[in-house]
Formats: sequence, C-alpha cells, structure tokens
Amino acid sequence: ITAKITQRQDCLSARQAQKFAVWPNPKMERLSGDGTLMRDMHENMRQREQALPEYCMRSPYLYQRRKMVETILHCGKCLHYHPNTVYTAIAYFDDFSDAVNIPQNLLTLAAFVSFYLAAKWEEKEEDIPTISTLLSCADLHYTLKEFSTMEMVILDFRSWNMTTVVPHAYVDYYVRSSLASTDQLHFVAADMDQYGAIVRAETDKFVMRASLDFTYLRYLPSAVAAAAVVAARLTLGISPAWAPGLLAASSYSEHDLMDCVQRFCGGKPVAPAAPKQAQAILSPVNRHEMAAMMYGSAPRIEQL
Repeated sequence: ITAKITQRQDCLSARQAQKFAVWPNPKMERLSGDGTLMRDMHENMRQREQALPEYCMRSPYLYQRRKMVETILHCGKCLHYHPNTVYTAIAYFDDFSDAVNIPQNLLTLAAFVSFYLAAKWEEKEEDIPTISTLLSCADLHYTLKEFSTMEMVILDFRSWNMTTVVPHAYVDYYVRSSLASTDQLHFVAADMDQYGAIVRAETDKFVMRASLDFTYLRYLPSAVAAAAVVAARLTLGISPAWAPGLLAASSYSEHDLMDCVQRFCGGKPVAPAAPKQAQAILSPVNRHEMAAMMYGSAPRIEQL
C-alpha cells in the first residue's frame, strides 16, 4: 500500500515513537467500589496523557476527518461496542493520519483498520469481527491483503503499543466527583443515582461532539472530559456549575477549563450563576415532571 506508506514516513522521529509508553489499559468507567482504584488510575492516566503526541493538523485531508469519525461511530453502534472502544479507534486514526501522509483513497481503510485494532484491544475476543465480516458489513472494496497490510503499517507506526488515553475514560470519575446533595437543580431526580445518570448522559453528548471536531484535540483528554461535565451542568441548570468536587478531582481551575467550556457553549461567555428557582436534589419526586423531561409528555395519572 503505497510502498507501505513510504516505509512509515521515515521522517517520523524516534522521539515521537517513544511517546507511546506501555501501561495497563484503564477502562476506568467500568470500575466500582470506594473510588480508591479510580483515583489511582486517574493519576496514572494524567501522567500518561502528558506523553501523547501533539496533534499538529498536518493531514492534507483534514476536511474528511469528520466523515471518518462518523464512520467509526456508526460501526461501534452497529456492533454494540463499548464507547471506550470507539473513542480509542478515533485516537488511533488521529495519531496515524496526523503523522503519516496517507493517500486519500486509503483514508477509509485506515479508519476501519483503526476500528478493528481498537476492538482487538478493548473488546472480548468472541466479539471481534473477522476482517472478511467487517469488509462485507461496511461494503468496503478493499482486499484482505490490503486490510492486513494497513494493519501492519499502523501497528508498526505505534511500535505495537496500543495503549492511549481518551476523554471518555475520565467521564465517570469526573461526573461522580461533581455530584453533591447540596447541588441546586432545575429538574427533579429521585436520588443521587438518577441525578448522576442524567448528568452522565448530557456529558456524553459533549464528549461525542468533541470527537467530531478536530479543534478539541488541542486540549488534553482530561481537560475535555472535565469541561464536558461543566458544560453539561450549565446546560442542565445545575448550581454550582463549577462543582468544587470536580475541580478538586481533576486538579483543574475554572481558568484552565474556561476556553474549552466556552467552545462547548458556542463561544458564549460562561459564568457560574445560581438558578432563580432551584430545587434540591433530594426533594420528593414529581413523576409527571420527570416523565415530561424524559419522554416529552407526562403519562395519565391512572398509568402511574
């Protein structure tokens, strides 16, 4: 494939290759317990993300990146893969396409191979599709040899080290850290679990938005995740928007996150402000209001 991408673009320095340090795969959002292990893994990820290669926007086909990312997201949804698998695939593609001059006709192939490698790294063996199945389901017109060659090129580029850090891996820890029983809300939640689920769902939307826009790659993954939580709290009308627990857990200040939060909010000025008529998190549940919020209209009383 174009002489194996001109032998991995010999201009790639040894220093860049060393940035992919080997360490255990996180999956921090799948952990439970008292949070000690999550805090330890958070510190490890924060250290490792400092060594991630800087995204320099060097690809001449940067305008096609969104289409490639949407393709990866679609494949992950169809195969019911964990979000961390999908975002890891996007990270593989970004690292490779930014450092290597990929011919335009091979961009889609690079995206699917990145997805395939992420599935190998993150998913159970029985859930990994064969190359033939993946090519067939995606209606790709590449040969098995071309797919395997691109796979080896990407593996060689990464020195066979598939570990990386993505914003989604921080989300669960940051959302949990941001919750407090004293938070003031514009909506009703029965308990802290339901409250956390609502904030988590809104945060995930912002993380997905960031994955589609290459300009967010200027920020560290942890900063994107923390800013997404703040943006979610602003969107939901939660006060304080800048949760003290989040800032303490992430070690970021409002100043550190402000630029990313404003980008999430469409460039509008962001300032934490208490809602006018706030309602405590542990107030009695109005099931009509909750149903209207979740489904668009409240069911009849007899249905409740």
